[in-house]
Amino acid sequence: WELLDKNYGFSIPHSEDYKIDLNFKNYIKETNTKYIRTGKNNNKLKLKNKIFYVLSNIFKSPYFFYKYNEININGLNNIDCMHLNSIVIKRKNNFNMIKKLIDKNKKCNKWIIFMFHSILNESDSLYKESEWSWSLKNFEKICEYISRLRDNNEVIIDSIINIVER
Repeated sequence: WELLDKNYGFSIPHSEDYKIDLNFKNYIKETNTKYIRTGKNNNKLKLKNKIFYVLSNIFKSPYFFYKYNEININGLNNIDCMHLNSIVIKRKNNFNMIKKLIDKNKKCNKWIIFMFHSILNESDSLYKESEWSWSLKNFEKICEYISRLRDNNEVIIDSIINIVER
């Protein structure tokens, strides 16, 4: 991977199944790796988060989606570059759920990493087959919304590596 010669960050597939311990973090720091982007925080296994997850899926509620994902929003003041949580976006998540996450955090000195596995037209057969897909229409809508916020200086859009290096 040439990690010793390059300036990289990377993600760990199925990271909710991994334990990123101090030994691993120390090893990875030796390679000049700038960050590790993971999936959801393992704390989701707590009963409270399980309840929020179920309610979010049943009611398609932006409030419950926010409460479930709140633990996965990264603070700029206490950043752990060797374990950056992300918000996994799946087919069952709608525009209003994502918008609520953004709106609740745009003035809190926090940042959100959204993880999209695939963006597809709803008419695409793969869209209907995979829970990991998200609607192209919703994606365009959220991009337009975030762009408006950026144009009004309400949010900053940037890459993970740039934020980490700041």
